[in-house]
Amino acid sequence: MKFRIQTILWVIAVLASALATFDHFAIVWALVVLASWGVLYPASTLVERGLLVFILLILLALMIPAAMRSREPERVSRCRVNIRTTAGALLRYASEESHRLRQARTGAIDPSVHSWRTHLLPYLGHESVRSQYRLDEPWNGEANKAARSHLIPEYSCDNDDCRVNSPRALSDATTSYFAVVGPRTAWGVLSSGDTISDDPSRTILLIEQLDRGVAWSNPTDIEFGQALALLTDFQVVPSGRHFSWGKPGFFDKPPPRASPQGFNVAFADGSARFVSVPIPRDLAIAVLTANGGERISDDDFSRLYRAEIDYSKIYAFTFFVLMSLLPALRWFPIRSVAAVGRGVLPSSNRPPQSRDGSQDHASA
Repeated sequence: MKFRIQTILWVIAVLASALATFDHFAIVWALVVLASWGVLYPASTLVERGLLVFILLILLALMIPAAMRSREPERVSRCRVNIRTTAGALLRYASEESHRLRQARTGAIDPSVHSWRTHLLPYLGHESVRSQYRLDEPWNGEANKAARSHLIPEYSCDNDDCRVNSPRALSDATTSYFAVVGPRTAWGVLSSGDTISDDPSRTILLIEQLDRGVAWSNPTDIEFGQALALLTDFQVVPSGRHFSWGKPGFFDKPPPRASPQGFNVAFADGSARFVSVPIPRDLAIAVLTANGGERISDDDFSRLYRAEIDYSKIYAFTFFVLMSLLPALRWFPIRSVAAVGRGVLPSSNRPPQSRDGSQDHASA
């Protein structure tokens, strides 16, 4: 490749488009393109075309992950399955044993009170653990020590450092999921025997909090005010959140309220979703109250985290692809339209000439 003004302009265009497209990795991809053309461009036609295939494969490899939106971490997804399973079992228990749900009071200090998680064990397939547990003994008594040491997978998130076999594991198996309690909450309505007038799919029933070190048999849960602070205050209990939930796609702008911290919540219809915090206070109150009369649409949540397409990056990437392939144009000679109009043919299509310079018409 000759060192000409066209070459300098082309190098600048490749570097500029790479910088606009790949940010910190711009120099790497620009050097791949420049070095490939610079080293192999003078080679034979076969090698040159092989180089073109190589560059196309590189660009294709860039486009595949770029076109895909990043997925959330697998652990976050598994934890959401756990809280959804627990919520479904709790709703079945509430429909069949609403009077016992009222007895399974939460937030109590009295050791004689037992957690709703204990009553839920048979609904999750843990009858053997429930059979070991004695309701006539305190939840933290010696008689229930063996039962409460059992890890209940549905109650525990893999990211919880206090779970069994983790560095901060406690003697009692802990829980990562807590009911949001209080007269205005879904729990308060269900335990009173009333029905939820708000949309159950937009009313939080359970909330995920990591690293609290609370035994699943402990009747401690989260009050309305605590839950409101967890949803709206970024500084509250940062250790109780997931710290990574995925990033926008390559061609996306970051969402307006995107945050690497958040937690899973389960709603009163048994569904679950990840919530990146903080969220607006009015929205937090709406999803925590069961009969507040608010109307929450699908867009109220999704618009907070919806990534918009970054067209400037699409244009920059397209320009980078074009600049990367620009040297290949030498393999496709452009016929001069004016020359063809005058009857002048390219050298490859001209009839053979005799030694004296005249055209050989013998074949004619």
